[in-house]
Amino acid sequence: MDIIKLLLNPINRKLYLKFPLKKRGFNRMRVINTLGSVVYSRNITVTETSNIVEINPRFLAISGFYIFSFSNEIGEHQTIKFFKD
Repeated sequence: MDIIKLLLNPINRKLYLKFPLKKRGFNRMRVINTLGSVVYSRNITVTETSNIVEINPRFLAISGFYIFSFSNEIGEHQTIKFFKD
């Protein structure tokens, strides 16, 4: 399956995203809160040797549900719901 996986959910101190090798290249990631506001945005370049990305969730001030939204340079889109302790 060619989907991005969130490792460790719920998250607390760190989270890891595993990108399938098919998603190599430029990927845009956004984190959206339950009010629909973008609370974090980052561009990620996925390579054969770097397909797991570590993120420190310090930008998430409060516990609750959030959504990762991903899009890549060929127009594919994916969302992942997660909970921050």
